[in-house]
Amino acid sequence: MKTLKIPTVFLLVALAFGCSKNKFEPLTNYMKQQDELGAGYFHGSADQARDSISRMLEYYQDPNTKLLTDTARAQMVYQTYCRLYMLESRTGHDAAAQDGLDKAQRWQQQFYKLANAQGGAPELTPDKIRDLVDEIDRRENNGQLPDYTQTKQP
Repeated sequence: MKTLKIPTVFLLVALAFGCSKNKFEPLTNYMKQQDELGAGYFHGSADQARDSISRMLEYYQDPNTKLLTDTARAQMVYQTYCRLYMLESRTGHDAAAQDGLDKAQRWQQQFYKLANAQGGAPELTPDKIRDLVDEIDRRENNGQLPDYTQTKQP
């Protein structure tokens, strides 16, 4: 599970300058939720990773989830569907992988539109998705890919 070094420092600095703890409670809760949702994805079986992704998508798409701008929400959903695509591809579920790819592409378009990106969204290819997902996963999991990638799939 990833550590909260930077946010903890941020909270301490903010508290030192007179900000109340209550102002940062939504941020703390969001980060705690992120860690809880990521645990099954990073440290579970393929089925646990799939369940974790499903819960992540529910959380990111919930309008009551605080601290997410529309642009950030679209980015998180887009990247999570990319993770779903990779999970289903790696486990041999071609129809589910295609569904994940289609949704990733729709959310990617939404993200780039909200971000007012010049030139629009680049094409999402399987290789680009793999590179993106592996980079994000390694960054968030101490340089390691999720456990499900290390086990033989049926």
